Amino acid sequence: MKDLLPELLNGSTLKEVAASIAERKARLHAVNWGKWPHLPELPLWRLVAQSLGIEPSALSPTEHIDEHDAIALAGQPFRDRLEVAMANLAGPYEDDRGPLPDVGALMVVRPGSHKRENAWVSTSAFRAWAVAIGWTLPAGFAPQKNIEPGTHASTADRLAVIAAMLDTIRATRGISQSRVIVEIEEADLAKGLGKATLEKVFAAANRGEAEEKLSDACQRCVRALFSVLEFNDPAGPADRAKVIAAVTGRCPGLSSQRVSEVLAAP
Repeated sequence: MKDLLPELLNGSTLKEVAASIAERKARLHAVNWGKWPHLPELPLWRLVAQSLGIEPSALSPTEHIDEHDAIALAGQPFRDRLEVAMANLAGPYEDDRGPLPDVGALMVVRPGSHKRENAWVSTSAFRAWAVAIGWTLPAGFAPQKNIEPGTHASTADRLAVIAAMLDTIRATRGISQSRVIVEIEEADLAKGLGKATLEKVFAAANRGEAEEKLSDACQRCVRALFSVLEFNDPAGPADRAKVIAAVTGRCPGLSSQRVSEVLAAP
């Protein structure tokens, strides 16, 4: 009863509050999988809700139930995951918890309200990150598995991934593109590609122009940049899922599945 007093004081009757809670509980796990997973960006709390098989709209406040009580319906697992997700946000924004770090696993694509849980994040980047840290996801929300290596990796996709990889390296290490080229050449990460070819591929990637004659060179650049990113983490080598999450966060036009296809191509 104490939890309901704020609503009662705001003008709602006990009957209205109870009816609203009952309605929310009835559709809490009736997730609209035909809608939410296909939206390219969503507020963080809506993504966390989907990761637990919870219908996001069931947690929205109404005139009869406030935000605190709506969120309480989701239970402790939701609150735990939301806390973890908020701790991994990054971007050039400031909210109710202070400024976000410049670099993190989940890049904010745009701020929501002043509350951190409302920050907008790429849906595909969130999925890839959730898988990377070992969260179990509902079938309707999980990324597609068993990707056939190389089947759908086009030159345009490879160039888009290259541009995102370069952006990720610049953000995490603060080094120039020319320095990246030096590191690739010194370790022969691109298997024989010289400076001129690397510059040509990177220029095409930055322009967003697909050049089919660069197809083979593009794939070798992808593998080279993956190697640079793989050992970019001071805590140790990053796995493929973490690289996918970081790259997808900076390449909203490509899903985590498409980035995975590019990385898996021979």
